[in-house]
Amino acid sequence: MYEQPHRLFKRSSICCKSAGKAILSGGDGFQERLESLIQDNLKCRPQDFILAAAADHELMKQHTHDLKPTVPGMYLKLLHGRAVADEEMDNWGPDGPWIGPLKWFHCIYLSDIGIGFAGGRRVGFAKLQR
Repeated sequence: MYEQPHRLFKRSSICCKSAGKAILSGGDGFQERLESLIQDNLKCRPQDFILAAAADHELMKQHTHDLKPTVPGMYLKLLHGRAVADEEMDNWGPDGPWIGPLKWFHCIYLSDIGIGFAGGRRVGFAKLQR
């Protein structure tokens, strides 16, 4: 009998979270554990997925600015960052970059994010939008 897709996803999500916590805990062998996780993950991904992710990364780099932009438009400004998600903080984190100029920004439940740039290109969830 086959497992219900939502149950399988939930179980694999729990495994991923515990593996991620172990890897990001640092300590001896941190880099090796991280490299192994990334290699294992990439082995099960189709080549077109990897190429699309690399293209999205390059597009985001082109639209990311450390200094306040001089080109008019709408920008997403990342604030109060941290080095890792579970970092203990006793104050606000450092400001992050400006991203844009944007035509639109779409976020669903803080998990699926899409960005449409003023020039017409898009990344993330945005590729599913027509």
